[in-house]
Amino acid sequence: MDVNNGEERYAFIQDFVVNHVDGIRLRDDDQGRTCPRCGKVTH
Repeated sequence: MDVNNGEERYAFIQDFVVNHVDGIRLRDDDQGRTCPRCGKVTH
C-alpha cells in the first residue's frame, strides 16, 4: 500500500475537474440558464 500518493491523487482529481466539471458553463438566454451539453433549462 502506497501512502505517499497524495500528489498523484491530487493531479488526477485536478485533471478530472478541468475536463469534466470546470468546462460546463450555463448560457443565459430568454428561457433562463441553459446547459450547453444537455439542453436542460434552469430558472
